[in-house]
Amino acid sequence: MNISTDGYLILRCSNDIGIPKRMMGVFDRRNRKIARVIKIFGPTRSPYLKAKPTGNKDRLVSLVGGDLFLK
Repeated sequence: MNISTDGYLILRCSNDIGIPKRMMGVFDRRNRKIARVIKIFGPTRSPYLKAKPTGNKDRLVSLVGGDLFLK
């Protein structure tokens, strides 16, 4: 996960999650919702997601480089 200059999250999906959909929730390891998917782009085997953060944006810095989950 990376944070863009405009404050959105850029995520790379692994190819074992299936096809992601817009408006899916993005969750951390503690099952806390941190964002919602707004755009899907890149290769179909391993797409990138642009997600709009929800809630406390200061907490996102600690999640950079970590694993996140879609539901």
